[in-house]
Amino acid sequence: MDWKYLYFLVSFSVGFLAGYQGLHDRFKKDSWTALRTSQGLIYTLSRGFVPGVLFVFLYATRFISANAVLWALGLGAGSETFLRTKFYIKEEQKDGGSIDLMKGPFDLLHWYQNLMLEEAATSLTASRKKFVKSNLPQDVHFLSLCERVMENLEAYPQDQQAIMQAIEAEVGKSRAKFNEAVAGEHDPDKVNKKYCELLGYKVLNHAGKRGFKTLLSDE
Repeated sequence: MDWKYLYFLVSFSVGFLAGYQGLHDRFKKDSWTALRTSQGLIYTLSRGFVPGVLFVFLYATRFISANAVLWALGLGAGSETFLRTKFYIKEEQKDGGSIDLMKGPFDLLHWYQNLMLEEAATSLTASRKKFVKSNLPQDVHFLSLCERVMENLEAYPQDQQAIMQAIEAEVGKSRAKFNEAVAGEHDPDKVNKKYCELLGYKVLNHAGKRGFKTLLSDE
């Protein structure tokens, strides 16, 4: 076996990481969870296979005979450059002015990325709901849970100021709405559960899963 074929992993890694960047840009702290959805995994793997298969083909046909690792790296970077390219087609008149009409591989890449990541977002929604319901403290009053989050904010190590401001604002709004909801609802336990879950989603959005466990912990 010619072990130089394994250099395709270099090309593959460049494409894979470029695909993961798209996941991270879309899902931020949930990007790792999004990667583990079937759609997220297919998307990132397909981005890696494009330059990886190209390297294997060129090496098998002896087009690449030396510096295989450099070729592998170059094909990975080159494939990404090509996929992000747009070409000038023509000038169009629009709203009293002119714009350049640009088309190219990037349009197809953008369509494919949106298609796969929208599907990943649907799968991620179910995963997030399951996480919040499984990890949310039970039999805790909503206002007490708000106080717990505020007390634990000092222990949260990452982006503390931004996280504090965001969650303080969310807690403030939620408290006011909670009091209004309880006053007009015959089942306060139902309202309490609903608002505890809403707070859980807000914390998850800003702090991620590890931050969720830190901020809602009573230890």
